[in-house]
Amino acid sequence: NIEGGEKFVINTMSPQQFNEINHIAIACHDFRWKKENNEFFKTKEHITSILTQNGFKTFTRTTGTDYLDDWVYGSQLK
Repeated sequence: NIEGGEKFVINTMSPQQFNEINHIAIACHDFRWKKENNEFFKTKEHITSILTQNGFKTFTRTTGTDYLDDWVYGSQLK
């Protein structure tokens, strides 16, 4: 949970690093983008795409609470 900076970290990860991860949870902050209209916080789609490209099955929650529903979860079973 790094307040919108998650895209910067995930963009630096190598395929080998992704391969070492079985399960991941990333708190995105699109709810802040929607409230503040600040593009910096729009990360959920990007995070989901990167995880999918690196072999993860991704999912999110639908609780109706914006900050909870912006978490992206990923799993890759080897």
